[in-house]
Amino acid sequence: PLLTPGQKVGSSEAALLAKLNIKPFSYGLKLRSIYDNGSVYGPEILDITDDDLLAKFKEATAAVTLLSLG
Repeated sequence: PLLTPGQKVGSSEAALLAKLNIKPFSYGLKLRSIYDNGSVYGPEILDITDDDLLAKFKEATAAVTLLSLG
């Protein structure tokens, strides 16, 4: 294959794709609100950092440890 998913397109690949009349595109989804179990949240609720994920993982690990020792 010329490209694989996630691979950045270099200048030579871009030139070849242009000759084949294949144009790059992007798409996205802009959330306005999130509905869950009767509650409505703003899109900022999904702003999760790596530090947030690590903290949640540590909490879950501690809870599992307490359950297994308890």
